[in-house]
Amino acid sequence: MTMKQVRVGIVGFGTVGRATADIITKHADLIAQRSGVRLVVSAVCRRSGVQPADVPSEARPLSDWRELLKDPNVDVVVETIGGMGESLQLLRAALEQGKPVVTANKNLLAEHGDELFRLAAARNLPIGFEASVGGGIPVIKAVLCLPRCDKRFVQSAMYADRRRVGTAHFAPGLGPRSMFAAYVLTITDGR
Repeated sequence: MTMKQVRVGIVGFGTVGRATADIITKHADLIAQRSGVRLVVSAVCRRSGVQPADVPSEARPLSDWRELLKDPNVDVVVETIGGMGESLQLLRAALEQGKPVVTANKNLLAEHGDELFRLAAARNLPIGFEASVGGGIPVIKAVLCLPRCDKRFVQSAMYADRRRVGTAHFAPGLGPRSMFAAYVLTITDGR
């Protein structure tokens, strides 16, 4: 029996996008062994352009995310550009075109998550967002199963622990008593 292959398009090929492509490429066999699915990076997109030598061998370099969405060789779209405007347009368009999406953009999900999750549900598509909270620790499903009072306790403890060990990160200009903390709580509270 042949293993299912999922072709991944990454939009935003800076530090996070490159690391994502690198992990998928270098650990393809382990991922396939554990999941039963072979991930292949089929396209990468960076607004300022990407040199072909910098991308995985199977991937097509692009400079416009609209081209990536039209590519029939992209099954899943990974958003690593950050921010709100362009990211929101990308995720809306991907979902409207029937492509599942993955994002770690906590600001976007906190502000526009309800809209995006409704759009995804209407098309029976998943949105992968584990990395938006807890740095990719698979905690969201567990937190969502808790009663509301326990959920708040876990959220607060998780955030305080990340601050204690120095892994809590803040967007420029945002500190611990800011909207950043609210974004984390918003994401883990309602999905």
